[in-house]
Amino acid sequence: MDIIAFPVEITKHELILRREQQEPDGFHSVVDKEIKIRLCDIKIIKVIHDCDDVDVGNLELSKPMYGYKAIPEINGRLKTKGCEYRLNIPCIVKVRNPYVTDFQDCYLHFCTTIEGVALCPGRTEYLESIKNYKRGSLSAIRLFQVKAEGHCVQYSGDWWVTNKLTVIKEVTKEDIYSYFMNNSFIKAKVMKHLKLNHDFWDGFLKSEIPPFIESETDMM
Repeated sequence: MDIIAFPVEITKHELILRREQQEPDGFHSVVDKEIKIRLCDIKIIKVIHDCDDVDVGNLELSKPMYGYKAIPEINGRLKTKGCEYRLNIPCIVKVRNPYVTDFQDCYLHFCTTIEGVALCPGRTEYLESIKNYKRGSLSAIRLFQVKAEGHCVQYSGDWWVTNKLTVIKEVTKEDIYSYFMNNSFIKAKVMKHLKLNHDFWDGFLKSEIPPFIESETDMM
């Protein structure tokens, strides 16, 4: 049996690998499925891609990409995975080779589609967060349109990483609702994947979540 995966560790008796695993609907549900293979069972190892040989200079974009990102808000401040965002101000991280770490904790993640964010593994439940928002709450997970520049690499499907990301504006609940209502196939896929009830969208549109207002406090 052939296995294509990213090597993680080798022990005295096993080779430990990681690879993506998909559900039958075709959407990724587990990004890092761990596989352990006994060394005595390995017949051939073929290197498909040498991550150390990647020329990161070739990852530079000639023009910006636009996409979406779910970002937790706490009292007007946007922060995720150690990066604090401000509207229309680029967040830049050091240039690296994302392949070396299999994209783990490397660069800033975003998606090219609205549904891609909803289906992305991790704490990106912006649909549920918006629907369940209670008036006066200081926190929520919101969806934003973003611009990616600098080094951009396709992670998998709609998922990308970049070392330079700018949050442009919030995608309102009305815009999100219209998007899914006008794309019945996508809506059905997302509802099945997230196990949403059929009355979910009525509650979503009635959400009391107000438009995002950025805190004027300096973010250090």
